[in-house]
Amino acid sequence: MSNLGKIHPVFYWVTSFVIGVVLECVTDISLMFWIILIFLLSSIISMSKSEHKKVIILSCIFFLIGIIRMYTWISLYDVARLQPQELLTKGYISAEPDKKEFNTKLTFTIEDSHERILLTVPHYPEYSYGDYMLLSGDIEPPTSFETDTGRIFHYDTYLKKDKIYYVARHPNITLLSSGTHGSTLTKNLLLFKKALVRRIERYLPEPHASLLSGLLVGAKSSMGDELLNQFRITGVIHIVVLSGFNVTIIAEAIMRVLAFMGVAASAVFGSIAILFFTIMTGASATVVRASLMAFLVIIARVTGYQSEILRALWIAAFFMIMHNPMIVLYDPSFQLSFLATLGLVVLVPRVETYLSIIPRTKFDFRGLAAASLGTQIFVLPMLIWMTGEISLVSPAVNILVLWVVPVTMLLGFIMILVSFVSHSITLLVMTVTWLLLGYILTLVDWFAHVPFAIVTSPEIQVTGLVALYFSYICIYIFCTKKQAE
Repeated sequence: MSNLGKIHPVFYWVTSFVIGVVLECVTDISLMFWIILIFLLSSIISMSKSEHKKVIILSCIFFLIGIIRMYTWISLYDVARLQPQELLTKGYISAEPDKKEFNTKLTFTIEDSHERILLTVPHYPEYSYGDYMLLSGDIEPPTSFETDTGRIFHYDTYLKKDKIYYVARHPNITLLSSGTHGSTLTKNLLLFKKALVRRIERYLPEPHASLLSGLLVGAKSSMGDELLNQFRITGVIHIVVLSGFNVTIIAEAIMRVLAFMGVAASAVFGSIAILFFTIMTGASATVVRASLMAFLVIIARVTGYQSEILRALWIAAFFMIMHNPMIVLYDPSFQLSFLATLGLVVLVPRVETYLSIIPRTKFDFRGLAAASLGTQIFVLPMLIWMTGEISLVSPAVNILVLWVVPVTMLLGFIMILVSFVSHSITLLVMTVTWLLLGYILTLVDWFAHVPFAIVTSPEIQVTGLVALYFSYICIYIFCTKKQAE
């Protein structure tokens, strides 16, 4: 990391692009104004004698590209083409049903206009991806609401990133055909996911089955709000939800636990685990983005070229945002996965040098502790801003839990495989898996009942959030330059 004293231009260019995306989203300034402004600035800079003028001009151009990309997104998608009304139309379920504790959320795409509506329906009858149906009922725009911590959750902008601009609560549905629409590949992946969950439920009791389903495929619906709340309080909710954070953390944990096998072997197993996780969860856009970032962490561990991996991370973020600019502001999964990956690449090696009190072992507990603390430091401001809460027990619980997660996932997957071959071997593997899952559940339950395990934080404004991460950047640059000297 000593060669990072000089910042590569790609960081300026991608950062300028992101600033352009954000400004176009939050301001109401005309596109022509930005074009004229960038043209004038570029002309003035080109006539200067600065040795950095090429970098500055390209930064201005990338800023304008960000403005234009968000402008085109808003022009194409952010338009209310339907009015709140009673709707009668045909369409299909275009995403995996999201089963909650008391209802199920369905993403319904209208056949002719391709408008998306989020439906809230009872658990039964059950619907699947690709089901073709006749929908009738009232639709309306989603609205913001106040959370338990007093924060306002902007539900409308959160759904916009998925091009959803309408909701319908308990509409009338007539199923016309099952699984006849949508992507064949997605359909098969989701069927594979369902088959895995059924196998898990066959051999494990609750809540162990739901926890393993959450670890392997992100299927946490049967855990119930009370248990999920315990995972939230203890700061390990990321291991059972489909987010970029859990993919990145789990990949790092797998590599750390298998460190005794050597860097190359642990990297291979880590990559295979990420690939299986992506396939088993249905290869959604969220998981694919997170998996790409997790692969970058693995490459950084194998090559040791953190500077090149940072540039790759910035470039990957650029293409992800170019594909969907709304994820910058309205996709918590992208934000947390990017920050977690950044923490693993940048901060973990430094944190590890200060944890000499933890002895080196075959399973690299010092590395696991460093990975937990490093990512927690990087995502903490964002989590506080999103939730308004701070888990005081999170660092301890993450260190105690993360080491067992990859082992549990591996045994759970082996249990599923051998269940097709031998019932007795399956029972043996199931017993060990059940014990490890019980260890996680017991720890989470115990720490969740610790007094003041979670506290409400003062509200952080966007400016405060930006200031905190800007201070992170300043500290990093200062430490890097000092190390180079």
